[in-house]
Order: sequence, then C-alpha cells, then structure tokens
Amino acid sequence: MQVSQELLDKFKVLMKKRGREYKSDDEERGEAQSLVNYVEFVYEFAKKEMRRETKLKDYPKGYPIDEDGTYGCLLCHGAITRINGWYDKYGFKCLDCQRAFDKKLIPVKVLKDRESWFADWQIHDEHGVHPSTARKLRRERLLHARDLKTKEGDVYYTIYLHSDNQEFLKKYPRKEKKKIEFIYSGGKQIQL
Repeated sequence: MQVSQELLDKFKVLMKKRGREYKSDDEERGEAQSLVNYVEFVYEFAKKEMRRETKLKDYPKGYPIDEDGTYGCLLCHGAITRINGWYDKYGFKCLDCQRAFDKKLIPVKVLKDRESWFADWQIHDEHGVHPSTARKLRRERLLHARDLKTKEGDVYYTIYLHSDNQEFLKKYPRKEKKKIEFIYSGGKQIQL
C-alpha cells in the first residue's frame, strides 16, 4: 500500500508531537512508507497465526503444514515445508521430530523450554568437551543422549536433557561466554 497524502499528514503531526522532524519530504515519505510496510507485515503475520490457531481447534493434536513457505523445525532447526512439516500448539516441527515426540522420546518440556536440554554442538562450545571425549563419556554412561532418528533409522539429531545429565553438568559446568566488544571510530561501544 502506498502512503496517501492524508496518511502522510497524520504521520507528520504524530512525529512532530514526538519531537521528530524531517529534512525533506522524501525522507518523511520514506519513513512513513517503512512504517506502513511494517504494519502490513505484522498484520499478515497475525492473520496467518490466527488461521493456524483456529485450525488447531479442529485438530488439537496438530496437522500437516498446509501453506507455502519454508519454516524451521522447533527442535532440530531443519528446513520444513508442506511436504515434511507439522504444526501443533508447540509450533512447527519436522515429521521426524513429531514422530519422536509421539513415541515419547522427546518430553513436552523439551518443546516448551529450550533451556531444559542441550545439543551436540553445545557440549564442545559451552562445556569445553571435545567430541571424542563426549563419545567416550557416552560409552561410560556419564553422558546420556537421546538420539532422534529418521523413519529409516538414521540418527539425524541428538539431544541431552539436563535432568538426565546432572552428573555430567556438575563435572563439566557451562563455560562463561566470551564477550566481544566493538568500538567504532565515533567512540560508540557494542558488546556481544
């Protein structure tokens, strides 16, 4: 939707009340258009969400994704589409993760709370354990994994529940995150 002159005038008054003035009409029109585009995006997103939530009333256990687009699986972060995707009250999942959930391999808390589990990459990055050592710890039963498998039986993702791995977490606590600091030429600092 293009910004009409009437809408632009209302925008100008609103922004003036908030202490914002523009150098040119083009700058003002550009800001107004950006705001309109943002509102349209949020509105379309909300409509899609409402359609999904309404459909969940008819299918409380969820349903295959029936819309175009690519989404990310809530658990394994794999790309999903209408061919291999599922939607339920927890969000978008691939069919393999949904199957693992249905078989009770994945408890509900994994879907509700991302901090209740960790993935393979986090063992090295956040706990400082080399992948070879992690495999050894699994053999020694100090590290308890839940392997998620495809229909064919291949492991595609592994999760580790905090509740299953208390001993491991005591022995290998989470490392302090490194802080990265950027200082721009104007003196502005940003920490990540």
